[in-house]
Amino acid sequence: MNRREKSNQKMVWVEYFVHRLCTEDWVVAPQVIDFSNLVYVVSGKGKYQVEEETYEVGPHSLIYVPYGSFRQASTRPEEPMRLYAVDFHYVSVNGQEERLALPIHSHLGEDTERLEHMFRRMDSQVAMRGGSYGLAVNAVFSEILSFLLPEGGSKGQAFTDERIQQVVDYVLEHIDRPVPTKEVADHVHLNPSYLNTIVRGATGKTLTNYMNFLRISVAENILRYENASVQEVAERCGFSDMAYFSRVFKHLKGYPPITVKCVRSDPERNAEGGR
Repeated sequence: MNRREKSNQKMVWVEYFVHRLCTEDWVVAPQVIDFSNLVYVVSGKGKYQVEEETYEVGPHSLIYVPYGSFRQASTRPEEPMRLYAVDFHYVSVNGQEERLALPIHSHLGEDTERLEHMFRRMDSQVAMRGGSYGLAVNAVFSEILSFLLPEGGSKGQAFTDERIQQVVDYVLEHIDRPVPTKEVADHVHLNPSYLNTIVRGATGKTLTNYMNFLRISVAENILRYENASVQEVAERCGFSDMAYFSRVFKHLKGYPPITVKCVRSDPERNAEGGR
């Protein structure tokens, strides 16, 4: 990986997530946000103001509020919204907040079953963890962004092929141990060689390299946002051999894990009425 590719690396960290059925008088108080915000409206109607523009939203509307922007919102009392909302940070390797290549307001049409499935997975992960925003939540949200971003659709079928999704889910579920390719292939009910062909065609990586990529991506998130040692992170991500972990990390990221700094802790954000 050259210097330019390294500078283009981005990290995603979810600070707050909610699946909300709005009340008739629900509002988001006027404020300038110190995070980025993504809202997907499942049903109902409402209004969002971002900076000086006001947007009428309804079913399948997507609102993206960049870091540092002014926002406020309300629902239509006679048609309260049901929505998914995520407060998150999208940062470069040096911790600088970045802007996504998304419009402030867009309408996704009615073919959103895949997107809603991913949001339901986030909802399940939060429920199982009692409100904490852990690695699995960050991983699923990264998938959502890859699904939504323009460049996400130009890299094959990695985010629409259910078989590859099963690989991702299985690796993340067993992140604390190395998973043999045959075990993953058995889980997907495919021959290992055939699954390798599918993964390579969609991602450009072999099955083994793609699984390592997932584990290393999780490891980098831990190193950046938790005060954990490289050895602890390696073990949490299923690498018992530190030298191998460092070698794989540098091969995939272009820099060694020891250079990744913890830019902030991972505080839980209390749900506020306006969110």
